[in-house]
Amino acid sequence: MSQVRPTFDPNDPKYICCCGCHVMTGAKISASIVTVAVILNTLYVIILVYIATQSKFDDGYFYYQIGSLFVFIVVLCCLWYGLIKEREGWLLPMLIYMVINLVMAG
Repeated sequence: MSQVRPTFDPNDPKYICCCGCHVMTGAKISASIVTVAVILNTLYVIILVYIATQSKFDDGYFYYQIGSLFVFIVVLCCLWYGLIKEREGWLLPMLIYMVINLVMAG
């Protein structure tokens, strides 16, 4: 008795997003938007560094922003690596990061 495994078809209609594009294309678009957010967050931290050197500033908030930027960049690198290499395990840090942000925001 042989077990025949069905061949994987990446163009199967079940891999189409709500926008009508392939799920990988949708994930890359989402990752691009997150990359822009990281760039904007980096600019924000640079401005915080400038403000912190010019006047008295809350050091705790400054270190929090630098730490969160570092974590955000590491998570984003995991996301892009997982998308490029098509390894779903590398997408988990982004999902966990998003859930933590959602819980902290609410």
